[in-house]
Amino acid sequence: MKYFFALCCLWCSSALAAKSKIVTALEAFPPLITADGKGLVIDLLEEIEAKSNYQFEVSIMTYARSKRELFSKRAQLIGLTPKQQETEEFYDFAQELDWEIPASVDLFVTDKAKIANYKSMYIGVPTGNADFFSELLNIPRTNFVEVTHLNQLTKMLSIGRIDGIIFERIAVTETIRQTGDNGIYYHQLAITPASLAVSNSPEGRILRNELDYYIRKVNTDSIFETYNHYLNLPTSGSVKSLLEITPP
Repeated sequence: MKYFFALCCLWCSSALAAKSKIVTALEAFPPLITADGKGLVIDLLEEIEAKSNYQFEVSIMTYARSKRELFSKRAQLIGLTPKQQETEEFYDFAQELDWEIPASVDLFVTDKAKIANYKSMYIGVPTGNADFFSELLNIPRTNFVEVTHLNQLTKMLSIGRIDGIIFERIAVTETIRQTGDNGIYYHQLAITPASLAVSNSPEGRILRNELDYYIRKVNTDSIFETYNHYLNLPTSGSVKSLLEITPP
């Protein structure tokens, strides 16, 4: 019996040792990815871990840094990316999974009258996102300022240092829930698919195919049920109204 127990322990240790580590660099994107390394996308990765021999070593960082990590091959998986809508240079070294989730790109302001003229506003975005939003929305790149954390952006908006924020609706709304900034309004500008990316290499293609295979085995509808609720809300209004009808 002792021999059998020792053999089982040895087998378990070998199985754990066989796990392939995937260095993963993610931008905070609550509730999909939180600053403390949790969230719905993390739940998805954990489900993949349970079904595969992969183990995700997750670090939270700016989107700009995550792209540098993938470019330099220090990371093997990054996200969330605006699927098939990144810059041409990005796809020289990166490729996205087939998996995607819709994201509402919204404008956040304290003065509703400014919404009509958002293309001439001084706009804050998280670091690494200005080039994408400039191209997506046809706004001059010089109109953007990049800031590391969303809570910094909401404070800058509240005190009038920027005219507006452009980013994904739920991430900004959840940040405002935590910071308690009042009197902010939102307006949907676009719906874009968000995804995860690997390197544009033979090894990256193998990893992409494997991850998409395991994602198809996961009940993603269950994981992202609360997130999808946000996408069916009014396209514009007060953030306060969103907070009142969405769970904390």
